[in-house]
Amino acid sequence: LVQLFCVSSLCTTVASQESEQPCLCVFDVDRTLTGKQGARAECPQNMHMQGVFDSAYGGGVLALSEATQRLRETFCVRCYVGIVSAGGVSGSGSAERSVIVEHLTASPLLGFGGETPQWSDLVADTPLFQGQPDGTKQYAVTRVRQWYAEKHIQIKEANTFFFDDRASNVAPFRDSPYNARQISCASRDHATGTGYCGARLSEILPTTGTLLCVDSPVTPTAEPVHEHNEAAVPNEADQDLARHTPAANVRQHAPVGLE
Repeated sequence: LVQLFCVSSLCTTVASQESEQPCLCVFDVDRTLTGKQGARAECPQNMHMQGVFDSAYGGGVLALSEATQRLRETFCVRCYVGIVSAGGVSGSGSAERSVIVEHLTASPLLGFGGETPQWSDLVADTPLFQGQPDGTKQYAVTRVRQWYAEKHIQIKEANTFFFDDRASNVAPFRDSPYNARQISCASRDHATGTGYCGARLSEILPTTGTLLCVDSPVTPTAEPVHEHNEAAVPNEADQDLARHTPAANVRQHAPVGLE
């Protein structure tokens, strides 16, 4: 059996869950699963969760990106999931953490294979990493795979997909066996070197290799006006990568079916 997954004008044909190897989708949180707090006009597709605080970049009401709300419409619906975030996701026991996990495990998503894992500030072995330094997330992805292996779920390296808004987090995956894609390409927060609205549905695809925004043609949205935020410090590595990374350094990234 095969299934045809289409997002906007992009389609990819993949084997059904019964006949394929397990796959893994790993996500950053801030400006990937979430978007800029309060940016209702700039990001009308985002869902603002009243009463739920998001501490990232100065803080505000949690805004879920389009992809987070609609993961069931992506290929990740048939993959296990993990999180690798540099931020603290609002701290232990936060409402934000609960909301994020709920959206990653909502039916029909495979989620964590029926498990209810704790976050990395509470246990060492987990698929939920917070506080992972930027530029080192590929190592945490290995630990996510190891967690699943301990649950007798063997996921091939080639069937592992990582999504993050920062170029400096995606580029290091070139030296890893995993696939990685930068997202929020059409909406960028140039004050912080991050995404703005977060991941779009059209960006959650099983592309192979390492794909940065500079390698994937996009139609940018009108650049939002940003207020100065002392807590939001630009990441120079992101800005340098965006200016200087040649497309020739990127591995093949055409959509493919999983093994």
